[in-house]
Amino acid sequence: MVTLLHWFCHKLVSNASLLQVRAASSLLSITHSLKLLWLLSDEEQIVEQREVELGTSRAESEEAKARAVELLDQLLQTEQ
Repeated sequence: MVTLLHWFCHKLVSNASLLQVRAASSLLSITHSLKLLWLLSDEEQIVEQREVELGTSRAESEEAKARAVELLDQLLQTEQ
């Protein structure tokens, strides 16, 4: 009877340990997935920010070109 009780207790502890290992493994997997999502989210935000900055730079470049053309036209008109 004592041996059976001892075996049963050992089995319970063994099963509990196995459940703890599985829980730890699941938690590690979830943590890894969340980290990847966070990194991908950051990357997406960086790309969006670059696109906005690129659009702004292009607009400023076009404005500068237009202003340069205006100034050149004014300079050429005053020389005539």
